[in-house]
Amino acid sequence: MGLGRNWRMTRERHNERGEEDRQDRSCMDLNDLVQIIGYQLTAFIGSTDTRTVGRWLHDGVPDALHSRMQAALDIAAPIERVESELVAQGFLTEEMSGLAPYRCAAEMLRGGDVRIARAVLMERVRKEFLENVAADLQGVELRLRQWISQANVPPRISYTVHLSPDRNRLWLQLIHTGFPLDRQRKWDRGEDWPGWDDIIRKVPEMATARTGPDLETGFPFKYLRVRAGKQDR
Repeated sequence: MGLGRNWRMTRERHNERGEEDRQDRSCMDLNDLVQIIGYQLTAFIGSTDTRTVGRWLHDGVPDALHSRMQAALDIAAPIERVESELVAQGFLTEEMSGLAPYRCAAEMLRGGDVRIARAVLMERVRKEFLENVAADLQGVELRLRQWISQANVPPRISYTVHLSPDRNRLWLQLIHTGFPLDRQRKWDRGEDWPGWDDIIRKVPEMATARTGPDLETGFPFKYLRVRAGKQDR
């Protein structure tokens, strides 16, 4: 989805201008925004339709919506960077507790005080998506395997650990059979995993692991990413 070079200013040129000029014209990178969070969500935050968003690609986002759209981009971009565009969209649109009277992040960005919304949501992004890192995933894997080999977990419960071939991601998966649905839902949310306190004592890095679903098996997992700068070169 390209943009003519004369249609609007690039982010780099925008950043070079003075504060007075930035206030006179809306120059955010809308192309980045719609690619990361999608036309429908962009339209929702802007209270308009997708055809109007398409025109914004030519002319720039209206000044009245600039701060809300910029906040949406700032929130979505780090999620897209470490996860995917789909996960970024999900964070903005899925129902979320603690935002009343808003049901989801997009509603808060659309109707709330944009500075408060941005601060609240960026903190959630930091905790949920950016803190699940460790410097030595191989060491974490070794200690998890040692714990698994010695753990006294309840019947019909087991754990498996996997390290990606590039050693940039590690997953600890909870395998279970025959448990009530309400218990399974808690585990899917990352709550009350059997032996979790003991795991954290032996492998404290797992305290910041992010919980996710395995769509193939249906079993939940917690995962870590390698800390920036620690990837093999």
